[in-house]
Amino acid sequence: MGKVIQYLCGLLVVVFALTSCDKKIDLPLRVGDQRYVLEGNLNAGDTAYFTLSKSGAFNNPDIEKVIGAEITLTDEEGNSENLLDYNEGRYGGTNLHGKEGETYRVRVKHMGQVFNATATIPFKVKIDSLTIEDEEFTFPGEEPMKEVAIHYTDPKDVDNFYRVKVTVNGGDYNSIRLSNDKFYDGKQTEFRVRDLDLIPGDTIKIKLMSIDEGTHGFFNSLSEIRNQNPGSGVPYNPENNWDNNGLGNFSVSSTDSSYIVYQPDINQ
Repeated sequence: MGKVIQYLCGLLVVVFALTSCDKKIDLPLRVGDQRYVLEGNLNAGDTAYFTLSKSGAFNNPDIEKVIGAEITLTDEEGNSENLLDYNEGRYGGTNLHGKEGETYRVRVKHMGQVFNATATIPFKVKIDSLTIEDEEFTFPGEEPMKEVAIHYTDPKDVDNFYRVKVTVNGGDYNSIRLSNDKFYDGKQTEFRVRDLDLIPGDTIKIKLMSIDEGTHGFFNSLSEIRNQNPGSGVPYNPENNWDNNGLGNFSVSSTDSSYIVYQPDINQ
């Protein structure tokens, strides 16, 4: 998220540069215009981990790590723990593990500022199978890129939201891939991961993450910001579930994982 804030500041500089003129304009910039960036993650079966920072002021885009914060995570049964401070703005839990279907509250305190967020971990949706195919569109004379189809069955009469993570031979494909069941509630369906440059023997690992609506909204707006044309206007902050004008998001999920090895004679 720190990189996103730097990106936003960069876009603001571009916007003002493109709209400048010969007349000198003194903008009322405040050195203290910083916002807390709180990135929290809790996956079913795992303990929580957080990174805290402050966004750079307009005239100083450097990211400041937040140390010495108090982070308390509480489940709906009243069990709670204070996350450990691992320095450099990193915090982690040790005892409280995420459970599907349970609601969690988190409270962050630092230097008189207090931030609260609540989220419910969805139930896991399992991957039925994975297949690899050539992409339909290929430039003449070029080898077709590959795509992995993730086959799964969406639970009926439940609003489901998904995020997909992909690694190839252990390396991340750093893209935000999202879906929901608006058009296929309760049906067998597939999600296609495209633009994969594979060679025989490559191992592709897929994580199908069931996420809550708030997490989906956060990553969807974050993706829109990343894809925004710098000349289209001043970008906005991603929607999130923190109060007190906090940036970032308290993201929850339950995850099913599977992998497939690219073997052209077998996969296709």
